[in-house]
Amino acid sequence: IMHDWDGSTTGHPDTYVVGQDNYLVRNPGCLEKPEWRGYVCSGKYAQLFIHAKQPGTLRMTMVRDEYPDHPMTLKGPSSPSSSGTQKYQPAVMLEKSYTIHWNGRAPQTVTVYPINFNSGDWLRLGLCYPSGTTFRVRYQVRRFLSTAIDQEEEMQPVSSLNAVKGGDGKVFHFEESTGLLFLKVRANYDRDGYNYCSHMGRERIVITATMSSNDASNCMASAYPKYSLTPTETVPMPSFHSMDTDCSGCGAPGPIVSDDSLRFLEVTVVSTGWEEMQRGHLSFIEVNGDRYDRYYRGFMVIVVDALSGTVTQQRTFDTYQHTEADLDMANFIRNGIPDNSIVLVAVRDESSSKAKECLAALKEIGAQEPVKTDYRGNFALVGYKGTVWPTWMQQVNLPSAQGPAQIYVKIPLMG
Repeated sequence: IMHDWDGSTTGHPDTYVVGQDNYLVRNPGCLEKPEWRGYVCSGKYAQLFIHAKQPGTLRMTMVRDEYPDHPMTLKGPSSPSSSGTQKYQPAVMLEKSYTIHWNGRAPQTVTVYPINFNSGDWLRLGLCYPSGTTFRVRYQVRRFLSTAIDQEEEMQPVSSLNAVKGGDGKVFHFEESTGLLFLKVRANYDRDGYNYCSHMGRERIVITATMSSNDASNCMASAYPKYSLTPTETVPMPSFHSMDTDCSGCGAPGPIVSDDSLRFLEVTVVSTGWEEMQRGHLSFIEVNGDRYDRYYRGFMVIVVDALSGTVTQQRTFDTYQHTEADLDMANFIRNGIPDNSIVLVAVRDESSSKAKECLAALKEIGAQEPVKTDYRGNFALVGYKGTVWPTWMQQVNLPSAQGPAQIYVKIPLMG
C-alpha cells in the first residue's frame, strides 16, 4: 500500500492507496478509484512479518473478521522446503482481528514480528491448529543484526478469548471448538522515526506447537460466521483538498500477476570482524532458511548451483594465520567452483593479514575495489562464477567497529 501523507496524490491527506482486491486493509469508508485498480482508505496501518518453519512449504490464508468472504492467500518467496523457513509479510490494519489458515498441517514453529507498530499498537490474531495441540508461546526482543535475544518472557495460557482481548499481549487462548489459537499482537516499545521495528530491537512472538494430528489446519468453516464482524472505520476519511499533481492516467494499465514458474533463492550474508563479535554479532550465511555458521577465522565460501539452488560446496580459509590459505582459496575459486555457480563469501574475525591472491580471485567472481579489508574488518559478497555479470551481485566492505557487513537478496534461479 502507498501512504499519501500530504494528499498530493489522492486529494485526501494522511490516507492510503490499497489494492482493489485486498480486504485485509479495506474499510467501508474507502473511496474507489477504478482507474487505479485500487481504493483510497483511511486508517491505522502496519505489517506482520510471519516466519513459518517445519514445514516451509505451505501457503498461508489470512482472513479479516470483517470480510470473511474475501480471504487472501499468500505464497512466501522462499523455495519450498520441508525443513526450511517460509516467510509472509501482509499489510494489516491496527485494532482489527484476523485469522490465519494453512493448506496443510500447521507449521511446528510460527514467529510473528509486528512491523511499523509503536508502543500500544495492537491487533488480534487467531491461528488455526489441529484439535489437541499443545503450545509453548514466548514473547522476545531480538537484537538488531544478531541472533541474540535481549528479552524473553513465557506467555501464559488463559481460559477465554475475553482474557486475551483485555490482556497486555503476554497471554494466549486455544479454543478447541474452532481450532484457533488467539493472541493479541501488541508492541511494547516505540520506533525511532520511520524505523520498521522498535528502538529496543525486534519484538516478536514465537509459537512452538506439538501436534498429534496431521489434519489440514484450515478453520474457516468453524471460525465463520461465529467471529464475523460488521466492517467499521477506525479513522474517518479526511476532507478532500486540492491536488498538487494531476494523477489522471496513474496506475497500472492491467493487473500485475506474479509468475509462479519463477523460483528464487533467498540469501543472507553477515560478516563480523573481531570488534563486532565482542558486541555479540554472529557471522553466518543463510540459504533459503538453512544457516551455515561453523566456527572459523578468515573467509567462509558457500557455493550454490545457480540452476537448482542446491548448496554444493562449503569451505573456510584462515588467511589471518596461514600463508598457504591465500593460494588455496584463489585456486578453489578459479578451479574448484564450476561455472553457473552463485558464490557467497563472509569474513569472520580477521582475514586481511595473509590475503593477497585470493582477493584477485574474488574480483573474478564479481568483487569490486576495495576488496581488501582493514585489520579485523567486515566483508560480505554475493558473487557469481560464469560468463555473465548478474544484476543481483552485491558487496559490502566495512572497517572494524563499523559492521557487521550484511547483504540480503532474492536471486532468481536460472533453471
